[in-house]
Amino acid sequence: MLHAGHTWVATIAALGALGLSVYNFLEAQKDPTADVILPHSLKMDADPEGVSLFLQPTVFTRFGTEDTELAKDVQLRLRRRDPAVGDRPDFFWKRTVKWTARYEPTDAVCAKAGTSPEADAACEKARNAPPDVWWEFESDPAPFIVAQSAPQKPSIEFKTHNWKLTPGRYEGTLTLLRASTRSPVKKAFCLVLGANDAEQIKQEGWDEFRNDVPGSEDRCYRWYE
Repeated sequence: MLHAGHTWVATIAALGALGLSVYNFLEAQKDPTADVILPHSLKMDADPEGVSLFLQPTVFTRFGTEDTELAKDVQLRLRRRDPAVGDRPDFFWKRTVKWTARYEPTDAVCAKAGTSPEADAACEKARNAPPDVWWEFESDPAPFIVAQSAPQKPSIEFKTHNWKLTPGRYEGTLTLLRASTRSPVKKAFCLVLGANDAEQIKQEGWDEFRNDVPGSEDRCYRWYE
């Protein structure tokens, strides 16, 4: 009787292990199901060639599967909310960049610290100066692999040659094209350009727009000071 009970316990344990193995196998065969999260910040810059919009989405998969996802392309669409205003920029993925912070060297300025109040003040100012934040080329646009253990955060420069930077609200869509399926991943967002934003961008270099500015209930990207 004791031997029979032991046999049943072993059988039940074996069946449980088999069921768990089958479940894990089926889970591993699932579609990786890529998804995209938009950042809180985007940057814009203008030059004689046109306007650049920099966006760094987080691309990830929802399940830990044996398969990985291949992102073939990332596209950006932006249109004025008011259809009567025909400012319809056409963007393309120009390159992937890397943002860096460059600090001014303080050794030469601070070498005279301690010799006079003016020298001390100059050294303190140099040490507290904000960094010069700019981007560097990282790679040409190319497909990239996404896995649950390795989400991707490409910092993409989208370029357009026909945007007039007309003030107003724009409705945007970021689209991720996947190799594993015909169904792209789309994320909608909105961008608000103020009356002076275009001149700020043209004259001062890149500017930052954020969708988490306090007091903004629509979660649109707005110029952030």
